[in-house]
Amino acid sequence: MEEQIARKLELTNKLLISNFGIKIKTVHYPYSTYTDVDLNFRKIIWPYLNDQQELSISKRLNVIEESQIFLAKSLIGYQNIAFRLPARLSDSILLIGPFLTNKHSEQAIIEIIKKNRFPRQSQDIIRNYFNQLPCVNVSKLLHNVQLLLENLVEKEVPILFYDFSNDRLKEINYNPEVFDFFAKEYLEDFAEKKRSLLINLKKGKTHEAIKSFQILENLQSQYEEESASKWKRSLFELLIRCEDTLLEKHVPYGLIKKSSTQFEYKIQRCHNRSEFGAIADEIIAECCRMVNINDYSNNSFIIRRALQICQNMLNEPTSLSTIAKIININSSVLSNQFKQEMGLTLTQYIQQEKMNLAKRLLRESKMSIRAIAEEISYFDYSYFSKVYKKIHGISPVQTRKEVIKDKD
Repeated sequence: MEEQIARKLELTNKLLISNFGIKIKTVHYPYSTYTDVDLNFRKIIWPYLNDQQELSISKRLNVIEESQIFLAKSLIGYQNIAFRLPARLSDSILLIGPFLTNKHSEQAIIEIIKKNRFPRQSQDIIRNYFNQLPCVNVSKLLHNVQLLLENLVEKEVPILFYDFSNDRLKEINYNPEVFDFFAKEYLEDFAEKKRSLLINLKKGKTHEAIKSFQILENLQSQYEEESASKWKRSLFELLIRCEDTLLEKHVPYGLIKKSSTQFEYKIQRCHNRSEFGAIADEIIAECCRMVNINDYSNNSFIIRRALQICQNMLNEPTSLSTIAKIININSSVLSNQFKQEMGLTLTQYIQQEKMNLAKRLLRESKMSIRAIAEEISYFDYSYFSKVYKKIHGISPVQTRKEVIKDKD
């Protein structure tokens, strides 16, 4: 296979795995038997069909032509997508799947076992096989596959459907009225809502951004079943959009990473619709807050670099001279420029950020106050308490007492 096509195919595979949990398998053309094309598509079924049936359907599968997407439905309810690459590029056939469009109930699996006369020793294997198959919206999957493959072969790719549900191969031509996910109006509407969300995030407009995200989710829910995995995927996508927005605003990555890590933990623990909505609102609100108070787009590169170094070194002994040496600039020049652009000295900024980290640890961790002081490289406890009180107005001990009181 041509190296450039192989790289594109690898990217396509990664996108399908990350979005749907579905891998691409590759077989070579021409194929000799149905199992060459089918690979694992019906490996459970075919051993129990006689040779004559296998030969008959195998011949019929020679209709697979290049640059067409074929969706084939199995005798036992799962599906695969087959795509033959153009001969000028490769002699390979891509097999995408298998996957389910709906999760099978235990009763449905029992019926499948009875209908296909599977032996008793195979029944547990079949149950486990169904349980590990990804369950996806076929319209959304086909839309993504079509776009990815058109990019791969650089030409329009039509879609054909093959139904094996009645032990025979039946071709169904693509009908956009049946699969309305492909509707141009929907795709344009979706793109517009996504742009609206990104614009509001960049402007730091919390209320408008939350509303845009809700509209976007309602639009997507028309084509994808509600589930915990779907909510988590949406939250992670939202978190990535927020990270990109903050990076564009030149917010120090250390600040972004701290915020993201906290939300990643919350997302992993999200199990119901109400939690999903609350976390989405929190992510958007925090992103907009950080945009409004940490927009360093107009600052010079040197000051943005200094801010980034400060955030990455909050757990280490940090000083003006240390940061100036890393940037390779004179300490006096850095000091004057920082004060001019930020309105406070670099030393004051370092103290402020270290104490903000200490406050967060006092509220969110079970570390002792002395351990927290040492965590931010303050080994003189009394000096730590003095600086902390100067910045926050109360002592570390009082902060910890407030946390205990709030929990009670």
